[in-house]
Amino acid sequence: MATHITAETLGPDANPQPAPHGKFVTWHGVKTVARLELIQRLRSSRWKIALVLWFLGVGAICLLISGALTTSYGYVSTTPLGPVMFGMNVYFILFMGLLITPTLASTSINGDRNQGTLAILQASLLSPMDITLGKLLASWTSAMAFLVVSIPFIIWSLAAGGVSLASILWVLLSMSFVLLVVCAVSLYMSARMTKTSASTVMSYLYVAFISGITVLLVGLGAAVLYEDNQVLEMSPSQYSETTGDPIACTVQDSYRSDSNLDKLWWLLAPNPFVIVADSSMIGQHVTDGFSSEDPLMAVSSAVRVARSGDNLSYNEAWCREDGTTRSAEEANRLMSNPELGGPVWPWGIALNILIGGAAVYGTYRRLNVPYKQLAKGVRIA
Repeated sequence: MATHITAETLGPDANPQPAPHGKFVTWHGVKTVARLELIQRLRSSRWKIALVLWFLGVGAICLLISGALTTSYGYVSTTPLGPVMFGMNVYFILFMGLLITPTLASTSINGDRNQGTLAILQASLLSPMDITLGKLLASWTSAMAFLVVSIPFIIWSLAAGGVSLASILWVLLSMSFVLLVVCAVSLYMSARMTKTSASTVMSYLYVAFISGITVLLVGLGAAVLYEDNQVLEMSPSQYSETTGDPIACTVQDSYRSDSNLDKLWWLLAPNPFVIVADSSMIGQHVTDGFSSEDPLMAVSSAVRVARSGDNLSYNEAWCREDGTTRSAEEANRLMSNPELGGPVWPWGIALNILIGGAAVYGTYRRLNVPYKQLAKGVRIA
């Protein structure tokens, strides 16, 4: 005689519900996912080869930069070579980091989904945010590994003089933050796109936009907003026979071209190179860096001048609007301390936090189950 098992036979637990995921996010869950990701990466011999090639490549470029600067400027310049070496090394390492970082996260989710392993994590007690932050931590840790092996070449600039330890620390912190945001955006592209090739391309497009296209937009915007404004033109008319300093000025109405960069500077704020360069100037006095031999100072000064919308000229430093002249001490003080705009890096950090936060939330939404709508060809298990 066959026995029919019904809901009444089993009692109130006949229709058990799926186990709840528990808390929104837990450190144990994040650590577990990150550990699984990192173990999988470490098992690959290509990862170790990539680190060795990175170390050798960065070291070779830094050696070439050091040798070229020593040969070119060692006997004609009294300025320490440290800032020049430091700036060029930082820009090169950041550039290479932005090229490698997208590949570390842009296939993390859709790659697992295509292999059917993502569903195992989603069916466990891990929450979607655990999976999101775990994969983000793993990809960021991998990116930091490349940055860590580059630290000796960044610190190398200390031996050349002219570079403070505080500048190196700020540069390392800002570079780490920038790479974290790139990892977050790449992870979102991996969750959003079905194909790994599409997510990788979109990640590189983001890096290209934030690093280069923003500069292009500022240049095109300056050309569009270019206009001539009526100003008072002040120019020295008489000079002292003893000192050679101006003692009288001619003031007349004139027109001056204005690119209105003060309306466009915010486009440069989230640029990784701007953030790194401007944050390295924390605690330092930023002067007119256009003639400076420090690449970081040059970029920081450029964006701050763009923010202020004004650049003091030699004539304006000596002359007043009533035709009188300033003293040599006052004029020199104005020329050595131009009215630059404030720091740009806090705005860049804030914008990148918004971008990274939105990417993390978007990834969480894409990993949340049950799905309301699936893309064509997406497999669950």
